[in-house]
Amino acid sequence: MTMGHTHNPGCYVLETNTQFYNTGTWMPVIEISDASVRTGGSYTFLHLRADPSGKFAVAADGKLQRWNDDAGRTDP
Repeated sequence: MTMGHTHNPGCYVLETNTQFYNTGTWMPVIEISDASVRTGGSYTFLHLRADPSGKFAVAADGKLQRWNDDAGRTDP
């Protein structure tokens, strides 16, 4: 399962050995505690690859990737 909700990216393995990927957010976040705006989005995404049958699976070479705007590339 993959989705962004908490705005903090991460990978979690559940008791059923299912992996849950939180892709975070690409949008500014307003902190409830002090109303500050966190503008540095994490720019994360889940890297998927298709096998020969067309079925998608998480790529082994990075899983969660982050867009590095300064370098113009993705980083693990």
